[in-house]
Amino acid sequence: SITETTETSSTTATTDTATTVTTTTPLLPPCPPLPPPGRPAIDEVQGAIDGSARRVAASERAFAAAGGSRMPSPSDWHREVAYSVVVDRFANGDVSNDAVN
Repeated sequence: SITETTETSSTTATTDTATTVTTTTPLLPPCPPLPPPGRPAIDEVQGAIDGSARRVAASERAFAAAGGSRMPSPSDWHREVAYSVVVDRFANGDVSNDAVN
């Protein structure tokens, strides 16, 4: 455990006695050094980019084959309404509390 000890002295106005207060504050351990940049991380990122590009291209082909057509984007989005749906999924760690309500 890494600790830092700080001593402070204070004198009260009514007496000539000095009071020393010692506090011990735990310090966080230093962060580990960053790993050196390497080719594997770059290859993983490029692989993810390439995989995404393949999925988008396959989806576009399937959309066109199904007879779909694209609607052009508005030139000005300031007066448009946009909806977002955010789905959170969690692992159910305790099924005994599912029927609370």
